Amino acid sequence: MTADPNAANNTATATTTVINGADLSIAKTGSPNPVHTQENLTYTITVHNSGPLDAAGTSVTDQLPRNTAFGSATASQGACSFSQPTKRIVTCDLGAIANGTTVTVTIVVKPPSKKTTITNTASVSATTSDPNTANNSASATTTVVP
Repeated sequence: MTADPNAANNTATATTTVINGADLSIAKTGSPNPVHTQENLTYTITVHNSGPLDAAGTSVTDQLPRNTAFGSATASQGACSFSQPTKRIVTCDLGAIANGTTVTVTIVVKPPSKKTTITNTASVSATTSDPNTANNSASATTTVVP
């Protein structure tokens, strides 16, 4: 057996970054576009979990544009409420979203009564950490015509 002449270099260090969490993303559309002042405007929001983990405690928050009238809000899982009408906020508690699963939220409003352009933004969050929050909000812009 040969003795190691430099025992000080007998260790090595490696750093591994573990990305854990649930990568939620959100997309939003408004239909029809353009919308007439007396028609319903339907916002469709899709939330997708790209994993790798299931997303727990998932919720969508949507502040409706000024001068719109709230009609309804439903989700393919969980429940939605319009509990803050003065702030015009719709909240949907979606619960757990499994890895690879998509949940749809539908919000119906009456548009403003005059010609204008409105933009509506929704965001998603969860109690599970999200490694990519850049895709956690989405907007839809709609033209309102008489």
